Amino acid sequence: MIQVEETEYGYRVVLSGFVCASDVRLWLGECETHLPKTSKHFHVLADLRTLKQLGLDAYPLMCDVQKVYKRYGMERFAVVFSNPMLQNQLLEICKESGVSGSERFFPISHMPDWPVQVANWLLRGEEPVEGFRWESPN
Repeated sequence: MIQVEETEYGYRVVLSGFVCASDVRLWLGECETHLPKTSKHFHVLADLRTLKQLGLDAYPLMCDVQKVYKRYGMERFAVVFSNPMLQNQLLEICKESGVSGSERFFPISHMPDWPVQVANWLLRGEEPVEGFRWESPN
């Protein structure tokens, strides 16, 4: 399931349970309809704490969603997750979508104060103390 809500910084997106391609396709359509009407320069929190699995068929569509967010003004992107098995998949999606560099990952098992660090990143651009981002191996 995917839920999107507007916030003071932009959008909070919650992915929970099992997310398949049809879920992401619907979300992508909503993004393409809604985002052109919004003001530029917003931030996105992807809350994946209750995401069990992202279907392989959803993977390319997740990249498309991130590209749409970026095209319409996303500046900073925070990914909060609890399942360490998703980590490599999330990193690869950010790399392929072109948002690497503007994203930060917050593994909640290592960050008891993740809500504060996420807010600092999204609202002020302050680097998280314990979060991480995808780094190019170059």
